[in-house]
Amino acid sequence: MFSFLVNPSKHEETQPDIGGAALPLEGNLYNMISRAFNKASDECNIDIAFLPTPQGEQLNERRNEILDLIQTQHIDSARVLANRLQSVTTRRSGLGLLFIVLGKEDAASRVYISRFPADFGIVALEEEDALRVELLERVFMKNATSYKAVVYDGASFDSDFWIGKAIDKQIGNNSVAISSYWIREFLRSDFKTTSATGTRRLAHAIRRTMDNTTDIEIKEELGAAARLARSLNGQIISMDNFAERFALSDKTKQALTSTLSDPSLTFSQFKFSAEEFSKHVKYRSLQINNGAVLTAPVGKFDKCFSREILSEERNEYRFTTHGTIVNERLKTSK
Repeated sequence: MFSFLVNPSKHEETQPDIGGAALPLEGNLYNMISRAFNKASDECNIDIAFLPTPQGEQLNERRNEILDLIQTQHIDSARVLANRLQSVTTRRSGLGLLFIVLGKEDAASRVYISRFPADFGIVALEEEDALRVELLERVFMKNATSYKAVVYDGASFDSDFWIGKAIDKQIGNNSVAISSYWIREFLRSDFKTTSATGTRRLAHAIRRTMDNTTDIEIKEELGAAARLARSLNGQIISMDNFAERFALSDKTKQALTSTLSDPSLTFSQFKFSAEEFSKHVKYRSLQINNGAVLTAPVGKFDKCFSREILSEERNEYRFTTHGTIVNERLKTSK
């Protein structure tokens, strides 16, 4: 178990020396970090993967440094990682205390890395007939809202340790899952689910749900969400977060996630791509009980067709449109 004091030194020509220590494997601090180490695979819920080289080679400098640490188990190898973090830490992130823990979990090697930010604290010391109160400027606390962590498990240095699980409890914006400097700059990683894969999965789930359900409310909720989805371009989301952002009802959310082959994919995070989404959800269609099918591009449907309520009780509407005929087709199916 190693610990280092990491200064905010991004863009600094001369990096400060990093003070570090190998911690004793006993005592209250050891017990606290050990609990985090043991619960890491459950607590860290964002799947990440080391990035290959720009040329596509299965090679990653940070992974190699972590493997070197596992093999040497020496503080100098751990200090390399601390220096990497320091060189990408901005003043906004501030001073941090880094813990790097090596161990075993179910016979596999585990590396657990966590960072706690510096905070202010007050210590009260009782003395004879008096109370001495002092303000401490460098206090590091592990609580539910103030740390980042990542864990890697594996047995083979050749094939394992490419996939990790991360968490960032310092992020307050729901559209951001984890700090860019932590996952991309420090860990040289990205979300395991690529932007294209995650966006395509979401688009297909929406289409399948709307095709399979007969519930008009579900269709309307998903149709409205699909029209507004472009506003998410470039943001980090999951299917669960998508449902939350557009206030989908419980039944719509359940219908959407039931189309997935693996329910855990509901929480898989990715960067939403409006361009990729539009490849799979281009048109919106309404089928009327008189046999008519109204179709228009997503986002333009309500401009192409005006809707007038005839009877709310019977859910009956009148749709109108106007324009010039530019094409006409006969099709063998709807």
